[in-house]
Amino acid sequence: MKTIIVGVSGGLDSMVLLDKLYKQGKKLVVAHVNYQKRDDSYIDIQCIKDYIKDKDIILENILIPKDYSYTDNFQKQARLLRYDFYLDIANKYQTNLLYLGHHKDDFLETYLFQKDRQGLVNYYGIAKYSNYQELIVVRPLIDEYKQELLDYSIINHIPYHEDSSNQELTYTRNIIRSKLNSYSITDKNNLYNQALQDNLELKKEIFQTLKETRCVYTIEDFNKLDKSIKRRLIFNHVKDYQMTLKYIDEILRVLEVSKSVTYEFLNTFIQRSYDTIYLLSFSDLNYTILINNEISLQNIKKHFKVKYNFDIIIGNSEYPFIIRNLDNKDISILVNDIKKHRKLMKNKKVPKYLQDHLPVIEKDGEVVGFAFKL
Repeated sequence: MKTIIVGVSGGLDSMVLLDKLYKQGKKLVVAHVNYQKRDDSYIDIQCIKDYIKDKDIILENILIPKDYSYTDNFQKQARLLRYDFYLDIANKYQTNLLYLGHHKDDFLETYLFQKDRQGLVNYYGIAKYSNYQELIVVRPLIDEYKQELLDYSIINHIPYHEDSSNQELTYTRNIIRSKLNSYSITDKNNLYNQALQDNLELKKEIFQTLKETRCVYTIEDFNKLDKSIKRRLIFNHVKDYQMTLKYIDEILRVLEVSKSVTYEFLNTFIQRSYDTIYLLSFSDLNYTILINNEISLQNIKKHFKVKYNFDIIIGNSEYPFIIRNLDNKDISILVNDIKKHRKLMKNKKVPKYLQDHLPVIEKDGEVVGFAFKL
């Protein structure tokens, strides 16, 4: 039987989850993180210890120092600390299963939070199954309201200790949670159905976006796309950044009116050069490709045309040879050709990123020319 890591805070939802899994006969390791942000946080782990006493359940816990420096938003960094701890425990017990106690109220809270932020998401609410690096994350209680968990805890005498900071209205999530607590069960069900409907629409939008596999668009083709698809193309291209919808729309507005603009991020960039828009990563600009026959040459020609809207043209080089991007050590060798080509490329409106990363031909360790003709 595979070991399950159970994230347990000591609160109602995670303690109910722990009890249900134990009664199902699962092999369990409890993972608990104490951030020491509350004077009564020691009670949390005591609830866990009281429950697992005389049970075949392993407890792994970590105490974050009180003087730990949170360089980012506390909620965000606390989550990273917690999940890194889960990964360590999973590796220790050679498992990839992580169970968490999120419930239906958490789903609705996240849905309202996402709507309030007005950003783009890939899913509204909290998914029952997801991944965190190599972990498979399962949330078995996501279809149950908190009141159902409370009723369960009373009937089954489950000890728990609620985090008092969840009631502080200094966090947006807590404000939303407070608002949600005033909803009737009918209101919650209506909101849940709305979230499900929004996810259906979102699924269609994502599917349509996945059909757009190009990295290069003429401005005419780009403007033919629905605004929702253009938004999601930008969102997916810079997914490592938490962009607001407002900022994405500003990027789209500038791309439409400016003929020369570049947005650079850590690993990717967005550029409009003349009448062409490029959605590329910086790694795309560094390439070394061995060409050893006519088939490989035709394949790379097709690749450059589709990915960069650029024609590879080879002179009389015999196989095998290499096509790669120009680098600094080549400049002194090709200085005259570079000046000539840059002027020609500017006149012919070749995009700036290609001007800076010219494809060259290397044979027997020496650069013999450019892999294009203007």
